[in-house]
Amino acid sequence: AGAAKSIEPETGMRYTPFPRADGGATEMDEWEIDRRHVKIDYTMKLGQGAFGSVFLGMVDSSNIPTTTGKSFIEQSTLTKDNNAVAIKMLHESADKLQQMQFFEEIDLMKRLGYHERLVNMLACSTQSQPALLIIEYCEHGDLLNYMRERRQFILESAVYENSSFEQSKIITQKQQLMFCVQIAYGM
Repeated sequence: AGAAKSIEPETGMRYTPFPRADGGATEMDEWEIDRRHVKIDYTMKLGQGAFGSVFLGMVDSSNIPTTTGKSFIEQSTLTKDNNAVAIKMLHESADKLQQMQFFEEIDLMKRLGYHERLVNMLACSTQSQPALLIIEYCEHGDLLNYMRERRQFILESAVYENSSFEQSKIITQKQQLMFCVQIAYGM
């Protein structure tokens, strides 16, 4: 595999200031997308953490310039799964430290860039509150819960060879080993 190409900003690209987590000067940011392209379904909470929630959302990619967002090189990411994305945002009650940690997370994901074995950042919207971190949507959720939901089927299928379990619920040992290999590649 070849080395990843460096993406240079094109003339006329719209930059927006990004608050630095370390409190230093702002830097111009090419990951920013206009909030009007983002729709959040507040009835579909995908997860919740100590200082934020993740909701199902959609990005209307039809009007987004192709020069927006580094990972938008893969514009297909936004058009697959009916433009579904996961949108992480801070709770309204988040304090300054939590806000700083959220911006540090955004900054870290920018530095990581695209990796085929990780959930990738697609964009962010930080010009107005609440700040949004837009990441790839994983239809089946996280791997831990995916495995836990299927644990009973896995155990019972090993005991009862001729079981009538729904095959999509059973994860074979080979598939489990492949998960391990893929996780290792992601590290």
